[in-house]
Amino acid sequence: MRKFLNIIISCIVIVLVGFFLVWPKYQSVSLIKSKIDEKKKELKYRGEYFVHIKSLHDELNEHKVNLSKIDSALPEELSLAALYSYIQKTVAENGLVLKNTGFTVPKRSSLAKDELKVQEIHFSLVLSGSYPAFKNFIFSLENSARLWEVESFNLSSVIASERISGEEPREEGSGAKKEPVFSFNLRIKTHSY
Repeated sequence: MRKFLNIIISCIVIVLVGFFLVWPKYQSVSLIKSKIDEKKKELKYRGEYFVHIKSLHDELNEHKVNLSKIDSALPEELSLAALYSYIQKTVAENGLVLKNTGFTVPKRSSLAKDELKVQEIHFSLVLSGSYPAFKNFIFSLENSARLWEVESFNLSSVIASERISGEEPREEGSGAKKEPVFSFNLRIKTHSY
C-alpha cells in the first residue's frame, strides 16, 4: 500500500511540477513562436511590397523620356520671361510680327498651400502677317513641348482697317504677288504648377 501511495504522490508532484513549471514555459514558447510567424508574414509582405515598388520604379524608368516631356509641358515653376521669349521666337520664326501682348496669372495666395494645383496663364497677342504664317504659328504652338490652348482668335484685314482709320492703303510691289496681310487678335493659355 505504501508503494501505491508513493506512486500517487509522485504522479501528483509530476502533475503539479508540469502545471506550474512546464506549462508556463510551453505557453511562452508558443507565444514566441506565434510572434515569429507574424514577423515572417510581415517580412514576406514587405518583401512583396518592395518587389512591387522595384517593378514600378523599373517601369517608370522605361517611360523616363515621356515623363520628362510631361515635366516640360507642366513645369513646376512659372517663368513668364521664358514664356514670353518662346512666344516672341515662335512668332518671328513663322514670319509674323508681334504688335502687342498681355498676360494674366492667378495669384498664388488664392491657392491652398498644401494643394498642388495647375495654374492657367492667359496671353493676349496681336499679330500681323499672312494667313499661312499664322497657321504655321498655331501648328508650332500645338507641337511644342508645353501645353498650349487657343481660346479664341479674331482675324481682320490690315488693308480694311487702314481704310477705316483713314490711312492710305499700302502699295503692292511691282508685279510680285504678295499674300494679303491680316491682323490676328489671339487669346491663348498655357499651364504651370
